[in-house]
Amino acid sequence: MTLPNILAEGRYLLIDIESTGLSVNTDEPVQIAFGTIDHGITGLRGYYTLRPHLAPLKEGSTAKHGFTAEKLAHSPQFAEIAAELRGFAEGRIMLGWNVLRFDYKILTRMFEGWAPTTPQLDPDVLDVFAWEKKLSPPDGGKHNLAAACERWGVSLTNYHDAWHDCRVTWQLFCVLAHRFPDFGALPPRAACADLPRKE
Repeated sequence: MTLPNILAEGRYLLIDIESTGLSVNTDEPVQIAFGTIDHGITGLRGYYTLRPHLAPLKEGSTAKHGFTAEKLAHSPQFAEIAAELRGFAEGRIMLGWNVLRFDYKILTRMFEGWAPTTPQLDPDVLDVFAWEKKLSPPDGGKHNLAAACERWGVSLTNYHDAWHDCRVTWQLFCVLAHRFPDFGALPPRAACADLPRKE
């Protein structure tokens, strides 16, 4: 089967974060899952668990993802993995679920504040959440990851595990690319958000 253009031509860094809380201004990642997918072929994939610098883990977040201060006590801090993560992003589009409103904002703040000697993260970003919402029927209901998976027939069994959320986000992206030919035919960067760039 021929891949839609948006899959065949894209070089993506699939990414998802679990964090200390829901504030993009103060909270920090405790798990970053990632995968490289170039021209439809899966490459390197993995995840980091991270010990927060300053942000305490909030009970509501721990209840969702299961990470505690004790579990993260021997994990690296963000500055220790920043250069490696920046290398994976080089030349790739950052792709994720709700990545524009959450993951991208947290990551760019972490690079600025905790890894200032590492080249800053400044990728094009393709948010599957935004496209799923745009392509769904007007009365399609909720647009969280669980609802989107149910709507498009993608299995979601381990919600709020970063790597699993990455995997199902990619599956949703593929479903949308096949189901909507105009979307699938887009050049990958034409589907990205137009982010304000720093001078």
